Amino acid sequence: MPGPPWPSSGARPTRCSTDLRVSGDLPGPDDLSVPIPLPIPSERIPAMSDSENPNLRSARLEWTGEGLAFSGRAGGSDPILLDGDSRKGPSPMEALLLSMVACMAIDVRMILEKSRVALDGLSVEVEGERRGEVPKRYERIRVRFLVEGPGEEDRGRIERAIELSEEKYCSVTHTLRPDLDIQTDFEIA
Repeated sequence: MPGPPWPSSGARPTRCSTDLRVSGDLPGPDDLSVPIPLPIPSERIPAMSDSENPNLRSARLEWTGEGLAFSGRAGGSDPILLDGDSRKGPSPMEALLLSMVACMAIDVRMILEKSRVALDGLSVEVEGERRGEVPKRYERIRVRFLVEGPGEEDRGRIERAIELSEEKYCSVTHTLRPDLDIQTDFEIA
């Protein structure tokens, strides 16, 4: 049986940390210090079926020709780079963490906006602990929201927004295994 798809020179980490910061304008492609070639063309990715289902999502992934790096695009979005070696972009497991906290951050931001809680900034830190053996799925994920702007009087609304995201709205967390231990907390800065 062949070995794992990564180089045998080093063991894969069992813990992974990723930091997502959402505040102000995000940098555009011209702001990147090192250009990364992403070969997927910019046109919309066609669905694999002729379904008119509005809930159907599609994506395409292509090997860049270098190591374990792949360029992916969903719908008409800009391409992203995923790298199994974590040299040119996040690994798929790190991207999963980013997807989860991005989903939760969007929920929290929308809920707080509807609750009229003004934000100056919102950052999310996430740490995922993986099993030691294959499949090295996440067993525990810890999420910390760093909320800038609101006062202590908004603490209950922030807590409720995070709870609603985790328990009701975040599609990514609900796509993961139900026995995954997800722990959340927040800090007002």
